[in-house]
Amino acid sequence: MRISRAVSLFYFVFYGALGVWWPYVTLFLQSRGMAAGEITLLLGFLPAFGLVMPPLSGMLADAWHLRGWLLRATTLLTALTFIGFFFVGHSHLGLWLAMGLFALFRSPLNAFADASAFEVVKKEGVSYGRLRVWGSLGFMITVLAGGVVDAHFGIDAVLVVTLIGLVVAAIISFQMPAAALHHEPNFLRKWRAMLSELGTWLLLGAVALAQIGSSIYDGCFTLKLDHLGAGPQLIGIAWSIGTLAEVFVMNGSARIFAGIGLHRSFAIAIGISGVRWIALGYFTAWPVILLLQPLHAISFGVVYAGGVTLMRERARPEMVTAAMGLFGAACGLGGIGGLAVAGTLFEKGGAKLAFNVGAGAAFAACAIALFYRSGVSRRDASGVEIV
Repeated sequence: MRISRAVSLFYFVFYGALGVWWPYVTLFLQSRGMAAGEITLLLGFLPAFGLVMPPLSGMLADAWHLRGWLLRATTLLTALTFIGFFFVGHSHLGLWLAMGLFALFRSPLNAFADASAFEVVKKEGVSYGRLRVWGSLGFMITVLAGGVVDAHFGIDAVLVVTLIGLVVAAIISFQMPAAALHHEPNFLRKWRAMLSELGTWLLLGAVALAQIGSSIYDGCFTLKLDHLGAGPQLIGIAWSIGTLAEVFVMNGSARIFAGIGLHRSFAIAIGISGVRWIALGYFTAWPVILLLQPLHAISFGVVYAGGVTLMRERARPEMVTAAMGLFGAACGLGGIGGLAVAGTLFEKGGAKLAFNVGAGAAFAACAIALFYRSGVSRRDASGVEIV
């Protein structure tokens, strides 16, 4: 199997499994007796491990050429640890343990998959967006399927479908290439050199602040819809509208970045995200909420594709996985900040307060991104066209 096909299929199945699970995890935890504040703290496990695991595992992967082997191992362990949710019942301690183990192994998978995608970009000449769009497509399809499964068979059936998807993803991961083990000389010196550049930290700061708003959306959007009386199928439709728009934007990301400029696209998209969070907090009418959902293509699609591509520009070819891990850590830091406060803000001031805080973080991220655009130097870029 060609590497591009294996990467695309992995994106499709793995994010498809998450599409069944992620929009409904808050409803699952509610069914186990958790309040909103505890739910969002529990969901903070993923960004918490995302702060540590991606950069450490990414450094290990590049220093010893272990990316393929680590991708296989962590995908398999993600599926195995997900089984824990079937046995914990209503035990809050059990739920914390199950979520912690799941998050531990799931957290570096984005970095491994994205680094593999950029390897395909280099070897086969396809764009990153056209590979990553398969993840969005899988997520969109299964978001709708998850709503149907929940409505007809209950939330426990959602867990079964998710587990099946994770197992299939683990099988596909063994079709991804795995290089022979050998040490990369001077890796730490090159790593320290990238960390010494101001532009690296400006970019990571913008990513972390932007992720605060996105994590508040992840933690509170389904809760808001549930409080407005939406059933699981309508929740699935709302999520899938955003992901459908994301599919089109991801697929055309190369043209967007070429026409507007990579740095400018990244900054503008973060600013539009802030406007979206304010609108989601303010409006309660269903037609308006659904009309706002296509903006997900910008607040996730353009922001993520732009940010990860900018991060790839800063990395030398032999340290792409480590750079993607650093990008994942920035996302994890923002996710911790957003999810740590999302539930409490929602309980005290409703969706309006929670999303306003997310908007403030997005506008700060936009300002940093604009400064990064004006201050980055050409020597920071690898010169490889990767959009």
